[in-house]
Amino acid sequence: MDYVAHVPYRRISDKNNIVGVIHAGCGTCSSKHLVLAALAKEQGHQEVKLVFRVFRMNAQNLPKSASVIEKYQLDYLPKVHVCLDIHRALHDVIWKGRSLIAPEQDFMFA
Repeated sequence: MDYVAHVPYRRISDKNNIVGVIHAGCGTCSSKHLVLAALAKEQGHQEVKLVFRVFRMNAQNLPKSASVIEKYQLDYLPKVHVCLDIHRALHDVIWKGRSLIAPEQDFMFA
């Protein structure tokens, strides 16, 4: 998980290649978590599940979104995010040093 967490956030050219994150040295929330879920399942870890969550993207949890949110006078934008559920706990390898892309209270649906 540590390697995948440290590769840069960027789209990979071949979205159908499950190990594209490793070959390209980059990935998005979808591709990074997909490869981790596939590797876990291959190793017999059925408790690792790929899940989708909707969170409130705002200036606090994603500062780069601030200009759009301010321009349209919004409190937040709903954003779909892919992460892992391991024993009913969410795990997110997108951002180094953070366990989730946003604080749990910013997630709209469980």
